[in-house]
Amino acid sequence: LRSVCDCLLDWPSDPVLPDDISRLALAASDWLSPVLNAGLICIDVVDIAGVFGRGEARTLLMGSASAPNDQPVVAAHAVLANLRAQGFIANQCRGLLVVIRAGLDFTLKHLEDIDAVFQALPFPDAVTRAMSVPDDQESAKKSLIRVTAFAMKS
Repeated sequence: LRSVCDCLLDWPSDPVLPDDISRLALAASDWLSPVLNAGLICIDVVDIAGVFGRGEARTLLMGSASAPNDQPVVAAHAVLANLRAQGFIANQCRGLLVVIRAGLDFTLKHLEDIDAVFQALPFPDAVTRAMSVPDDQESAKKSLIRVTAFAMKS
């Protein structure tokens, strides 16, 4: 496979189940949106490649949670709980991408609060972390913040 692809992701769930299909659709949307849409914090394809690696087979874990806009840390902790339920261990993580969808009242303070939750984890020194806040017309109409995290297991 190394000769024909840069990265192989092992999706750890059954895509035949409706819940997994909706999770896969959410994952695709949140994975591509930071690259395709401008926003408060932008990333590019190089950042994505840094998180997910090149020429490596890894297991991708995904967690997503929502909370009221004034409680961004609640959403971040809920995402971590979701990842941990799937076997996430910070010191065995290869890369982490955090995508935040929020309303118009989202501030850099919200971003700092969410980032602090992830910075407190005991990641290996070599882990690549990226965070994005793409513009999202649908989220702008709501008073919720949604945090989605993609973690690559070593």
